[in-house]
Amino acid sequence: MRALELALVLGLGILICMPVLLLFCGSLADGLEWMERMEPMLLDNMEYIGWKWIPDYPTLENFKELLFLTPEFLKLFWNSVKIAVFILAGQLLVGTPSAWAFAAYDFKGKNILFSIYVILMLLPFQVTMLARYLVLNGLGLLDTHAAVILPAVFSTFPVFLIYRGFRGIPKDLYEVARIDGAGEFLIFLKVGLPLAEGSVMAAFVLGFFEVWNLMEEPLAFLKDMSLWPLSLYLPEIGAAQAGRACAASVLALVVSLLVFGIFSLIFAFLIPLVSILLACLGFSRARMGAGSSKSGLAKAGKILCIIGIIAAVVMWGLNILLAVSPLMGAIY
Repeated sequence: MRALELALVLGLGILICMPVLLLFCGSLADGLEWMERMEPMLLDNMEYIGWKWIPDYPTLENFKELLFLTPEFLKLFWNSVKIAVFILAGQLLVGTPSAWAFAAYDFKGKNILFSIYVILMLLPFQVTMLARYLVLNGLGLLDTHAAVILPAVFSTFPVFLIYRGFRGIPKDLYEVARIDGAGEFLIFLKVGLPLAEGSVMAAFVLGFFEVWNLMEEPLAFLKDMSLWPLSLYLPEIGAAQAGRACAASVLALVVSLLVFGIFSLIFAFLIPLVSILLACLGFSRARMGAGSSKSGLAKAGKILCIIGIIAAVVMWGLNILLAVSPLMGAIY
């Protein structure tokens, strides 16, 4: 049974990774080999298109042309970087305080307003495209990067995702911090953000994947092709440049893999370390408040210590489980 499960998982993994492998292998084939492969489609006959996993004459010529001989590719690449950086920075600056307000405070109309946020999150771009176009046209922002950046900055998805992280923090911890004299901004900065760091990073990574692959918004609001992001470069490549198309896809994918790998490393090591530091801070505060009139400080220290230890144990436990489970499945 274990062998069957392992075979099923490996088969599904290979099936999922196959498009990426096809892209990488195709990026190593030169133009002549691609023309030979695509000849049945170009001549419109009834034969099948051929494919080889390993090209007859592997070459890096496609990557060389893109990186050194194709200035428009680099232009669109830096357009994508600019759009992604500004959108993600704006989402963190706007969405994180909004999520904190929904999670930490009770005010009139809170549930209705949050329901509106959820409804707006479910609406596809096609529903709001006309309204966005009219507003951006009235503001004179069409055919500028601001037409893509500003609507995305106020996206509701990061608010919803980060809100779930803030909701997991006990409200008693806020009250204890207020008793100790901490202001609302200090509570948000020193208590809320460190404990909800996982949700913030998840919103950042998922937001990057969405922004890096934007297609509809640039097509609708940007008529100048020099302002387009990299995601719109591939449709401009014809069948004669199929190798360059594969190479461009590989380079675009590498950026996403780097972002995912960096934040996976943070998830695996830095968050548990921060949790341990939080536990040490809580222990020191508990000792400072013990045996004195600072009962609030002692209580806050104990809560911080407990949360830090639990967070560190859970995070490292998950990392060990994710690392060991495939090995155990292979052994048994």
